[in-house]
Amino acid sequence: MKKAKYNFDFVGTRRIWITLSLLLMAVSIGLLSTKGLNYGIDFTGGAEVQVAVEEWGSAELRSALEAGGVEGLRVQSLGTDTDVAGNRREFMIRASGDEGSVSKVADRVESILKEKLGANRCSILKADVVG
Repeated sequence: MKKAKYNFDFVGTRRIWITLSLLLMAVSIGLLSTKGLNYGIDFTGGAEVQVAVEEWGSAELRSALEAGGVEGLRVQSLGTDTDVAGNRREFMIRASGDEGSVSKVADRVESILKEKLGANRCSILKADVVG
């Protein structure tokens, strides 16, 4: 069996690799300072409610919840419009606030959706609360 001879000049190209590393570090620090970190519910506290609704997009859901008084609201669509199973779309609703109001978010979301859509056109799939 013939041994392959490889000869990599790591020391000779060190300036290129150091420059590339420094450039990538500078880009990372720049992105960190402009965009910041996206902390999840575990670090920030709040409520996270996963719902399935019929015939609504995130804009309609957000406006209905804001009109219902849910504060610190972020609505995220899970999947795309083409992933609709039986015309039901899933959303993750994140709400922040003090510990007393956060514990009631899932109940408020459920009552708002049932009032606006009807009991059989929406469902709460999961609810997590972190104080």
